[in-house]
Amino acid sequence: MKNYKVTFERSNKTIGSDVFTANSKQEAGHDFKECYRHDVYKILSIEEVEKQ
Repeated sequence: MKNYKVTFERSNKTIGSDVFTANSKQEAGHDFKECYRHDVYKILSIEEVEKQ
């Protein structure tokens, strides 16, 4: 499992980010969509980050 930082744009055009622990970038993107399903978001990037 790795940590992935998902950077996204909210429907009001502000930028946010969150970190998900997953096996792959695709899984992190899926987890993001499950967690943030109550609004319209555009994923800008998914990048691996070091565990802290």
